[in-house]
Parts: sequence; structure tokens; C-alpha cells
Amino acid sequence: MLGVLIFFALGIGLGSLLKPGKGKLKLTGRISMYAVYLLLFILGVSVGANPEILSTIDTLGLKAFVISGLSLAGTLFATWIYTQFIQKLKKSKLQE
Repeated sequence: MLGVLIFFALGIGLGSLLKPGKGKLKLTGRISMYAVYLLLFILGVSVGANPEILSTIDTLGLKAFVISGLSLAGTLFATWIYTQFIQKLKKSKLQE
């Protein structure tokens, strides 16, 4: 965990040294996306190499599908609540 925090702090330091610019932001976005792709690929390789996980993938897949579906439903519900109530409250305060 300490290593993660150190790398995070180093990234913040490097980012603060770079002058803001549209091209640099696009570059860091691309690098981040490719890093995520690489991590997902490595995760897939490790899952594929683990016979224990492969033998229970049907059960794990169903649980993961249910958890992600419920997470999505909860997020959509919270977003709906936010837009219905809080945004209306902000609009009414701005009109006063």
C-alpha cells in the first residue's frame, strides 16, 4: 500500500511540474487508457492461468454480473434522485 501511495505522490509531483496544455492532457489520457488496457490484459492472463478460477468461472461470473448490475442500478437511482431534487433546489434558489 505504501508503494501505491508513493507512486501516486510522484505522479502528482510530476503533474504539477508540467505546464497545463491541451496536448499534454490528451497525452496523459492516452497513456492512462493504454495502462488500463495493459492491466486488464495481465489480469486476464492471470485468470486464464489459474485453474481454480476457471473451474468456478460460471458461479463467479453470475455473482459478478449480479453485483455489477445492482451497482449500476444504484448509481442510476442516485443520479435520478440528484437530478430530481437537488437540481430543482438549485434552480429555485437561483430564481429567488
